Amino acid sequence: MRYVLCSLILATALAGCASDEPVDTEGKLLTMAAAEAQQIPDPTQRLTRQLNFADRQMNEAKFNEARQSLAYAAQTLRETKPADLKSQIRIAGWVSISELSRAAKDNAAAQAACDQAVNTLKTLDPVAERPEYVIGVSDEVKALKGKAAAAALLESSIDWIKQMPGASVNRYALVAVSEAIFRCGDFAGGLTALRADSDAAWRSDTLAMIADRNKTPAPAGIFDTVGGVGGWVAQAVPQKSLGDPSEMFPDANRPFGKPVNFQSVFKNRQTTGQEQQQTK
Repeated sequence: MRYVLCSLILATALAGCASDEPVDTEGKLLTMAAAEAQQIPDPTQRLTRQLNFADRQMNEAKFNEARQSLAYAAQTLRETKPADLKSQIRIAGWVSISELSRAAKDNAAAQAACDQAVNTLKTLDPVAERPEYVIGVSDEVKALKGKAAAAALLESSIDWIKQMPGASVNRYALVAVSEAIFRCGDFAGGLTALRADSDAAWRSDTLAMIADRNKTPAPAGIFDTVGGVGGWVAQAVPQKSLGDPSEMFPDANRPFGKPVNFQSVFKNRQTTGQEQQQTK
């Protein structure tokens, strides 16, 4: 009898200790919030919350929970009709899932989402809108699949750019895309992009302008410091190409392309979807 009584006391004590174990209240509630967001009728608000929940979960190293939230986000994108999501939101949604899946160490999900972003871009209608998103999508392709794959996607946009209205718009798109291709190490491809414009003088001056923007600091030489030959200090002289496209065509230096990354489009915007819905 005494043995049974001691056993009951010990079991009760252990149960009490178990109830005192710390509970991850935040984690449980955030998981519930991600699931509850599935009931939000507006797809932009639903998607925005799901991506932000995944981001918060990863910041707490809750990778399994983050993967579930990203699965909810992918479901939202798959089930939402094309007319119910702006082009930028849909493309940015897939890019963001790819970014966050990489962070959650889920390469398969990242690959699938990145492929969906590319497919969505390539089927976007009208075609003239595609160049606005190609650089942003190519950044994720580069991070996931490498520079060659990113350059190939960028080069495919040359025919799309030709359908953009206006010579000035066409040219600053070519400048932006060719420079992105050059950053992938594909100099032949970047030149091919620029050659979509028939003006050799413009192409030459544009290449010089891009070279200026990507100038590598020169190593120290004998004329760089006092104490060089004759104590002379070399002075940098600003160089400007004759017929610089920034003067000939002011739009040549205009920032081109709409953002489609998580940080720019969705982060910390889970309370409303109005700002994103106003962006096409």
